[in-house]
Formats: sequence, structure tokens, C-alpha cells
Amino acid sequence: YPGRFAAVLVACGALPAEAGSVDSVAARLRFTPVWVWQGEADELVPVDESRRIVAALKAAGGKVIYTELPRVSHNVWDLMYDSGKVIDWLFAQRRQD
Repeated sequence: YPGRFAAVLVACGALPAEAGSVDSVAARLRFTPVWVWQGEADELVPVDESRRIVAALKAAGGKVIYTELPRVSHNVWDLMYDSGKVIDWLFAQRRQD
């Protein structure tokens, strides 16, 4: 829902089939800041899924931050929220109405 949220925070992200192509999703999100966190050793969501989404967002001109955690599996959210940066970043974003 671009336009509804000021930003998107993704932990171990992969697009479901019903979301559309990676390029179409990236085009819809190009004006919404996105921060993607991914564990390099994730066995449930392959790291290439997040890398592909990030590349598509960058190609569409989107504002994207990518944090890939080496030797971390699927549970990136604990490290993401404990980083101390995510909450500050999230609440600093403003919708582009």
C-alpha cells in the first residue's frame, strides 16, 4: 500500500506470488523508504530473495537500505530491533502526500 505508510521495514523478505513481479513491486515502492534486513545463513528465505528485491528497488530509483548479517539465520528481527537504529529511522520517516 504505497502512500499509506511512511516507510517499510523488512525482515527476511521474499515476495509472495500474488504481489506481482519484483520490478512491479519496486516501481510501486520507489517513493517509500525501505530498510531490508536479511540473515546470510537464512535457510527459510534465501539471501538471494532479499538481494533481488534490493536490486530492483535501487534500479527503480527507490530509497533502500540493505543490512545483511553474516552467519545469521532466519531470526534477524532480534538483532534488527536491538540495533538501536531501526526505531529511530522508522519514526524519522514521513509520508510523501
